[in-house]
Amino acid sequence: MEWIALLVAIAILVVWIGWKAKLNRQSRERREATFMRRSLETVVPPENKPTPFPTTYPHPERSDTLDFTRLEDLLKDGKYEAADRETLRLLLRAGGVEQRGYLDLDDWEMLSIERLQQIDRLWATYSDGRFGFHVQRQIYRDALEEYSTLGTRVQWVSGGKWFDPDRLNYTSDAPEGHLPLAVWQSVMVSFGFVGLAMCMDVLFARDDWPEIAMGNCGD
Repeated sequence: MEWIALLVAIAILVVWIGWKAKLNRQSRERREATFMRRSLETVVPPENKPTPFPTTYPHPERSDTLDFTRLEDLLKDGKYEAADRETLRLLLRAGGVEQRGYLDLDDWEMLSIERLQQIDRLWATYSDGRFGFHVQRQIYRDALEEYSTLGTRVQWVSGGKWFDPDRLNYTSDAPEGHLPLAVWQSVMVSFGFVGLAMCMDVLFARDDWPEIAMGNCGD
């Protein structure tokens, strides 16, 4: 009986690997179409927000010049909530979507990895390596790319509720990977859970991630 159970387990593993490979081969157009359709079913955007993937926006002008001084100062002083908001502002500016207020799939894919590294290095340096996107990415990979497992492990989810303001922790005692979170919160508000999952997948699956070394990050 043991060898039968082993064969079944191997068969399930083969099917799972094949399924993951199939997902990775999906075209960019199909992923975006699926994202837009499911997002509309998942969340109704506020009246002052555009529908997911609006077609009327001009191509964003991404900024190549960012000043990280304020972010570094806030992190030095342990002002993590303000640093979280500043991180969101910097990422929106880097993507050229400050007026829109959120990053979509294309923005995450096109985001300068050098800029992301600079932000990440500052978070790593001033949290003793506990916070930053690279920490979230590692947890996500350890969780077999399940966004809900990531949310649970970093305690973005409490009692089934995501990003409960009363449960967010902006102190050095927060769980590893808890911060930064504002940028993910903005994605979920705009696109719902499906959008959050897909944007995480696009960012964390990028193959140009560098090693994050702690230390001063000058622009």
